[in-house]
Amino acid sequence: MPSSDKKALIRRYFDTWHRADRAAMESMLAPDFTFTSPYDDHIDKAAFFERCWAMAGTFKRHELILVLAEGEDVVVHYDGEGKDGNLMRNIERFAFQGDKVRSVEVFFGKPPSQPGVTPEAAIRTVLEQRQEGLRAKDSRLIAAKHVAHPVTFSLAPPPVNEGDMAEGHDAWLSTWRAGIEVETRAPRIAVSGDVAYVSALEHMRGAKTDGTVADLWYRLTIGLRKVDGAWKIEHEHQSVPFHMDGSEKAATDLRPLIERPAAPRPRTDYSSRRPEASEL
Repeated sequence: MPSSDKKALIRRYFDTWHRADRAAMESMLAPDFTFTSPYDDHIDKAAFFERCWAMAGTFKRHELILVLAEGEDVVVHYDGEGKDGNLMRNIERFAFQGDKVRSVEVFFGKPPSQPGVTPEAAIRTVLEQRQEGLRAKDSRLIAAKHVAHPVTFSLAPPPVNEGDMAEGHDAWLSTWRAGIEVETRAPRIAVSGDVAYVSALEHMRGAKTDGTVADLWYRLTIGLRKVDGAWKIEHEHQSVPFHMDGSEKAATDLRPLIERPAAPRPRTDYSSRRPEASEL
């Protein structure tokens, strides 16, 4: 299984803890699954659900700092916070058997006095998880990154969508034959207190169930709010320009032509030498 798929499964694993979704968790674990922590020594799946699953639904957040995949193993470094305010900084090692988690080893720790994750880094993680939900056609993972009832201005009618995110995405995701290729190009993130916004161009490509292939670039703006210590998407706006030639047709054939320019080169101090011709 590719590393990107393993990383997507890891994020789904942590999301099941937030949602306390036992059925989803059981579907991810291999029959011979074992769990190890400072309090548990290679306990089996039944003991894991009996002794550990009571913690499901008690977490405010898991901020994944680092996810490293090597062969059938994935090592995850994350910051977490319980609803009781207890902070943690843990490392977990996952061993896979195909697309199932065969074992988890947990190494407990505490965070340093300074926060380990900047708001920008946490928001980038939310964007990555949103993309992974689209690629995997996983409406529950997409919904987990949003508030309960976000306001979305999507490309498709109606002009405004409000309601259950998972339910709304299920119908749309069913129109795609397989996973969806998604690229969010150079997102710009601005944060002020507990609110933030992201602006970017996004590319979506994939085969539809009617046999057509969708290949579209569009403008994306996302508004986020920090809820119980975790960043959630509250508003999502997608749009394309329209041709101003009287046809008023959507400009769905546009492609980004120029990458964002590189940062200007620092000015050189010429006080102690004669400048070269190339520097004038």
